[in-house]
Order: sequence, then structure tokens, then C-alpha cells
Amino acid sequence: DQFLYWGSTTMRVENSDVVEFLVAEYTHLRSGANSSILRKKYLDKCIVSKLISEKKIMYISPVQANRFIDFPIKFMSDIKEFKVDGFVVIYNVDPKFGNKDDQDDFLLLALKQIKALSHKAVVAASKCDTITQPMNISQMIVDKINIRDSKFIFWAPIIETSALSNVNIISA
Repeated sequence: DQFLYWGSTTMRVENSDVVEFLVAEYTHLRSGANSSILRKKYLDKCIVSKLISEKKIMYISPVQANRFIDFPIKFMSDIKEFKVDGFVVIYNVDPKFGNKDDQDDFLLLALKQIKALSHKAVVAASKCDTITQPMNISQMIVDKINIRDSKFIFWAPIIETSALSNVNIISA
């Protein structure tokens, strides 16, 4: 399994506790394969309650994962196992993005699977600054998911983020 390690940060949360956030992205996809066939396998691998990190190399870019010999080797952590407390599901709203139907199916399945684990999630609507027409982006996402499954209750908060200026990245 390959994970991109996006980094960590500590933040003071609402009840004044200091919490450390570690962000990792599951990236093991086969190019050229039918995405609908791999979607379920991908979700089963990336939506988990714990992440085993012992002896896992920390990748910081896809290039490094492909040419790991050319980069210094760092391990994700000395901790053998992380408990996964929640998920950030990225949803690309760029009008030029081509796989909108696949993305909608993925988001619906991901949120159902995360809810089944009783975990928290946030949907980060990315590239919102590429939208040229005024619209309620959050409502558009909810409506698209409701078209796919009218009985599904959209339970995850949606945070609108930018492509260019890091708006709301910390909130996500």
C-alpha cells in the first residue's frame, strides 16, 4: 500500500484540547484500469479504522513514490499503528474536470462507508475559485448526490477551498 504523507499540524480544538492532525492519502491505483471496478477495492483499502505505519516509507509526492531511490528515505512514524479518527474527502468542482459522474459515485460510496464505520468526515470542495458563475457550491454537491440516491441524507459538512490561494485549507 502506498500513502502520500501530506504532513501534520497541531491545533487547539473547541474544548481547548490540543490535537495533532496527521494527513495521509491512500494512492494505490492502477492506471488504465476500469475505475468502476477498482472503486470498491480502493474504498475498502483507504476507508479504515487504523493505519499500519511500521516500516512504511513516507512519500511526499507521486514522483517520489515512482522513483524512491532518488529521494532520502523517511518512515511515516515510529508508531506502529494509528487510529483513524476521520476523513477528508476531496471533491473537485472545477468545470474542466472530466470525471464528474465517477466522482459523484465515489463520494456517495465513500460517505456511506465512512458512516458505516461511525467515523467523522468533511468534504473539501476543491478549486472553488475556478467557478466563474455565482452558485451555491455546497448545495450543488448535495443535489448531485441526492440525484444518485434520493434516500441518502448528506451528513458531512462541506468546506469550500481554493485552487490558488489556500482559502479554508486549515478549516478542511
